[in-house]
Parts: sequence; structure tokens; C-alpha cells
Amino acid sequence: MATLSPTSLPNWNRMRISVNTITQNRAKSLRRLLASLRNTYYVDDEVVPISFNMDSRVDAATLNAVNSSDAEPVLM
Repeated sequence: MATLSPTSLPNWNRMRISVNTITQNRAKSLRRLLASLRNTYYVDDEVVPISFNMDSRVDAATLNAVNSSDAEPVLM
């Protein structure tokens, strides 16, 4: 904490979490991950943004798992 700037000091204990998932043709693993993220307790019950990175050759099952979640997919 000694190295925090004066502007950062009031927010030293505010955690910001985001999840960036790289996925490709692993729908079962992705559904398991999304279920774990959904059932996790987050400090202050904040919403954790989730983004997905996929190749344009993603299979239909993985794309369906992404589209059934609340997050926005990012096709690369």
C-alpha cells in the first residue's frame, strides 16, 4: 500500500474482476466453466463481465453454449 498513488488509495480494496475466455470446439468444458462462474460468490455481489474469444471455425455446440450465456461473444 505504500506504493499506491494518492488517487488510488481510497479504492485500494475495491476489486474488479472480468473473465476473458478463449474457447474453440469445447462446449462441454465451456458449459462447466459458465456454471462455475454463475455459482461463484463475488465480493459485493457485483456483476462480472465475461467475454469470449473464438476462431471463425467454432463448432455449433460451442457457439450455442456461448449464445445461451449472458455474455457477448467476440469472434476473431
